[in-house]
Amino acid sequence: MIRPARSEDAGAVAALELRARRWALGDRAEAGSLPEPAEREAAWAGAAADGAWVHDGGDRLYGVARIAGEELTDLYVEPAAQGNGIGGALHDRAVGAMRGAGCARAIVWVLVADGHAHEFLGRRGWTADGRRRDAPVPAIRMTLEL
Repeated sequence: MIRPARSEDAGAVAALELRARRWALGDRAEAGSLPEPAEREAAWAGAAADGAWVHDGGDRLYGVARIAGEELTDLYVEPAAQGNGIGGALHDRAVGAMRGAGCARAIVWVLVADGHAHEFLGRRGWTADGRRRDAPVPAIRMTLEL
């Protein structure tokens, strides 16, 4: 079940995010690309007010998505649950919220080393727009016309 994130989800969401990032990057994880758990928990503590949703399986959280304006800032799925439609459902909820807010396009920054994210987003119509940033880690910007 997808529901709005709550402040009490912060610890579970932070742990899920770090597991998903480690899985996606594997041995390609670049220095500084994996933040400290306490840092991420603090960042997620305000998620309920920030347009965030979680996939709640009853026994644990299996995914999370968050938007800020026209930006998809976060989309993570528990590695063992990937391929079960959770990421797609969270993606669609986030994109739908951006459309509902009147956004004409959506943007997301994707780590250069995260091939899984590039493939997932590409299948949903996102395209790289040529923008790149190198700090804190190399990332490219992708856009989706809404």
